[in-house]
Amino acid sequence: MVNLEAYACRVPVVAFDVDGFRKTLIPHFTGLLARPYSASDLATKIQELLLDHDLRRRLGEHAHRLVAERFSIGDQVKLLEQTYLAVLRMGG
Repeated sequence: MVNLEAYACRVPVVAFDVDGFRKTLIPHFTGLLARPYSASDLATKIQELLLDHDLRRRLGEHAHRLVAERFSIGDQVKLLEQTYLAVLRMGG
């Protein structure tokens, strides 16, 4: 969830290549993935973003576009409404 919040703020994410992040981070499009549990690789990826303004901006823009397309407020309201209606139909 935290990476989606970062995307909404046009901030690319650097994370370990593990299940949770692998599902929401597109390497070299919305952020960078480091080898699992390799602190040195994570540091290298962070440094890469810090030193390359164009890369940081480009990944941030891609990330923002992705979250805006897939998680629009309208879509989220519809999902919440469907959930409430399903609960009401079950007698909740």
